[in-house]
Amino acid sequence: MSLHNYFMNEFPHTITAYRAAVLSLRTHQQQEPPCHCVHDEKIPCDPSQCGLTRPWRRVPAERATELTAPPHPRFKESNFWFSWYIVTLLNEGIHSHFRESYPQWVAEYGADPIPMIRCGLAGWQVARPYDLLRYASRDTKRWAEVSSFITETTPPRLRSVGIDPVVFFESLVADEDFARHSRIETLLADHLRAYCDAQNAVTKNK
Repeated sequence: MSLHNYFMNEFPHTITAYRAAVLSLRTHQQQEPPCHCVHDEKIPCDPSQCGLTRPWRRVPAERATELTAPPHPRFKESNFWFSWYIVTLLNEGIHSHFRESYPQWVAEYGADPIPMIRCGLAGWQVARPYDLLRYASRDTKRWAEVSSFITETTPPRLRSVGIDPVVFFESLVADEDFARHSRIETLLADHLRAYCDAQNAVTKNK
């Protein structure tokens, strides 16, 4: 199945099933990840333990979803991890760089589960998007499909909430947490730069 068909038709159901499966693994003594991550300004954090360089947002408990390692055996398909990576990249990118548009984005395109990982002994933090890629295919042909899917399907959605796609992609590429730890994310960054260059050239020639 193509990534496009999977993302549009299968992913909404599969991510719901994933969250339910992760929750079912918990005993009655265990709790949901807290509604804030350790980087909330009210909770001091040791950067040496989790390596984040800036605070993350508060995370509603109903969206916080543990990223299990290794992943639940029912969810091994690369399309699942590619899809969750894409929605997480967009969610975190918009919240970080276009926060005023974030409520409208969530209202129009859904409150997708936010991946959470353990930090230290008892804390939680929002996972970086690339944390989701460790379970996906490293095949560059598949990654080219992911890159094309992002630049083909994302711009209309961004425009619908008042975000210029070129400015958004340029912000992603410049983000200190993007394309610094993953070779395949570097390939995506190159693809986004090429998209921005092409769009800027069209605008310049008008």
